[in-house]
Amino acid sequence: MNRRDGLVDQLTESELWQLASQYPFGLRRSQRVQQAGQKRNTQSRMGRDFHGYVSYRAGEDVRHVDWPVFARTGNLFVRRYEDESFGRIMLVVDASGSMGLNDGTKWLWSRQLATVLGFAALQDGHQVIVAICQDSQLFFSRPFHGQNCAADLYSYLSATQPTGAADLSKAVQAINAPAEYGRIVFLSDFMTDTQQGARLSWLVGLAGRCALVRILEPNELRVKMEQISDPESSQRHVFAHGERRLFQSRLNDFERAFHQAVGRLGVALVDLQTAGDFQAACTLMMAQFTTGKTQPQAV
Repeated sequence: MNRRDGLVDQLTESELWQLASQYPFGLRRSQRVQQAGQKRNTQSRMGRDFHGYVSYRAGEDVRHVDWPVFARTGNLFVRRYEDESFGRIMLVVDASGSMGLNDGTKWLWSRQLATVLGFAALQDGHQVIVAICQDSQLFFSRPFHGQNCAADLYSYLSATQPTGAADLSKAVQAINAPAEYGRIVFLSDFMTDTQQGARLSWLVGLAGRCALVRILEPNELRVKMEQISDPESSQRHVFAHGERRLFQSRLNDFERAFHQAVGRLGVALVDLQTAGDFQAACTLMMAQFTTGKTQPQAV
């Protein structure tokens, strides 16, 4: 991704699709989630859930012929089962006001990273669902499955503009049957106003299957301004004497609690700053789905 006058260029759908194609994607349905480093089995497996009947054709596996139906009708039908060779991934994207800081570069990175991840999953035959957290609400996309859904996924993410507040813990509560997802990926700055949020207690039940992608502006956690505004409200604060040091201390405490929680829960964390190279950021993020690395990484 190139920069012009300090701004990051917006990549087109085809450019993001091409970028995603560089990354092999390892994911399986949760009952048989692929372990890190395992060679992908490209053969379809017969699922456990009965899906329906199709007429028998030469070459069909006769073990799947429903003989009782043949006895009743004289016609050969083959049982079809749900194909469990594809996995399911949930992308939870923070679209709160803090993601739109300054020139909106942080939000551009976030939605384009989500798009690359979603495209890579589609290219490898997996199902993708996107959840947008915005204005204290949660908006779920329809399931995207198949490469012909790429344009819809791109449009769904591109149409959103960051505003208001976001509560990622509500997203966790709203996800139906989280065990059905091979991975649940959160893309956010993870800036909450509580120590409870910093401790990531809302992720306890998902720690084994979730990944965190944190996107920050350079020096975002450093207090340098005489005034500071809350991007998720209209409030503006003027620092009194000595107040800046206290505020910085609280930011440091929050950051310490966040990283301690990541280590305690054992969740995968990719720490990114928008001053870096976007393609390098994609490579670092996608390593979570190709090499199985779970240690915090930064670029």
